[in-house]
Amino acid sequence: MKLLLILLPFLINLDCNWGTDFTGALKEAKDSNKKILIYFSGSDWCTYCDQIEGKLLNKKEVCEYAGQNLILVNADFPKKDKHKLSDALKQQNEELQKKYNPKRGYPTLVLIDQEGRVIKTWEGNQNISTEQFIQELKSN
Repeated sequence: MKLLLILLPFLINLDCNWGTDFTGALKEAKDSNKKILIYFSGSDWCTYCDQIEGKLLNKKEVCEYAGQNLILVNADFPKKDKHKLSDALKQQNEELQKKYNPKRGYPTLVLIDQEGRVIKTWEGNQNISTEQFIQELKSN
């Protein structure tokens, strides 16, 4: 039992609260005076997305900061039929991509304000620490 309690923190896959409803996120951001972080991913084919999730986006410190200060939206572009999105979600993600990720790069993170204006963009697999990433989020 003691071994299980010691290993438990390492067995739990911490996952930030990434939503998919951009319209709802905008409303929530305005109501709570928070910024929105949009994550453009290819969940079932993008190896760099897997890497950035593991080394940055799903880290406890990032999730805690985001939970208090940001609204998180995942605009996913899966390719496999078993991960197919609803038509409405697919259309929303394509519209978000046209506006915020026209280069169609994965992974891409876009920090926007409550009015939908871009504050900062991170393209590709970021080679920064969780502390650096949080500091960049704070300073923008």
